[in-house]
Amino acid sequence: MDGGLNGLRGHAIALDERVGRVGRSLDVIMGDGARGRARVVATYRRGLGFGPVVVSRDLAAAHTTTGLDSAILARPAELGPLLARWPGVELTTRPEGPQAGSASAQALVNMAVLAVLLAYVLVAVANRLVATTTGRRDELDGLRRLGATPRQLRRMIRWEAAMIAAGASGAGLVLSAVPLVLLGVGFLARPAPSGPLWLAPASVLVVGLVVWSAMELPARRIIH
Repeated sequence: MDGGLNGLRGHAIALDERVGRVGRSLDVIMGDGARGRARVVATYRRGLGFGPVVVSRDLAAAHTTTGLDSAILARPAELGPLLARWPGVELTTRPEGPQAGSASAQALVNMAVLAVLLAYVLVAVANRLVATTTGRRDELDGLRRLGATPRQLRRMIRWEAAMIAAGASGAGLVLSAVPLVLLGVGFLARPAPSGPLWLAPASVLVVGLVVWSAMELPARRIIH
């Protein structure tokens, strides 16, 4: 961070470092449509967390209906004596405010759409593998006539399923790593993306189960 948030008072703003630099004065349009000029007192790199612009409380309060704070962010501490001075104030660890609610709703919609698309793709892949395995009935019967045991045939199908699952998972991880690295560099200034790491092994496990089920179960019916 260049500058400091301690100077975020009066007609002052902080910006993402890609938007401006400390010391400049910029024209701003507030939420009620009022225009003015504000001085940049700090710039930061984590625009993903702060947003492109952070406005001082003094500047924002003059353009709100009540001029009061709807929420205050604080570090973990003993706030009992402080809250006793303002009856009716509630302490919560949940994110509050319209932006937090909108982001959560949008995230749920995005996850639902992605889940439907992924389920459709998995069903299509499973149907294709089932049809391909079922069409190999003559091949499997021929191998049995040549002396292959049912156990050997099942082992062959499992090895084929493992190779297909490994190839699909590897290709998916490589193809998804490229945009994730670019997004990480653009938003977080590092190649490592932010998010739960268990999604990668979980995805590999789901792919493996789908491929195994779509090949193993039809092959068992054919062999028996």
